[in-house]
Amino acid sequence: MRWNQWPPARISIPIVLLAFSLAISAIVWWVDARTVVSQLQDDFQHRIRVRIHDLGANIEYAMDHGDQAYARDMVSRLGTDPFVDYALLIGRDGHVVAATRQAMMDGKGIPAEALRMRDLTLRENTLDVRLADQGRIIWAHVPLRWGARGRMRNPRVGGVLVASDTDRP
Repeated sequence: MRWNQWPPARISIPIVLLAFSLAISAIVWWVDARTVVSQLQDDFQHRIRVRIHDLGANIEYAMDHGDQAYARDMVSRLGTDPFVDYALLIGRDGHVVAATRQAMMDGKGIPAEALRMRDLTLRENTLDVRLADQGRIIWAHVPLRWGARGRMRNPRVGGVLVASDTDRP
């Protein structure tokens, strides 16, 4: 057999079929893996949305009844969740009322992205869960309204901001 000739059909046809099936398998695996990751992120976002809604309702109830210690305790308990990087309870003027990390209480230990999300939390009046640009961090925030018992609530008093890491096992 010379170098510029094709191998016999009994060799070339199985090699071509094998290469074609491997290429198709790789494409299907890649598309399927992207779908699974997307479904996992959607499920994770849904669970965070439900959890932060419940947390917000409990904090509003505690603050309405003047139990600020219980509200702080609920936020600090989020620090035991392996998926939560940190959580902040933010007051009307943007100050941190409670946090999962003590260094964030004075407002100096807060990352720049969290400061931007804090401002968004105070501006928007709806619960929101969004994926960060890199797709690794999920930000969730819920606006809170609380006031003295028996008085009208201020429509924008504060909020809860939670950062969750999707890369953790």
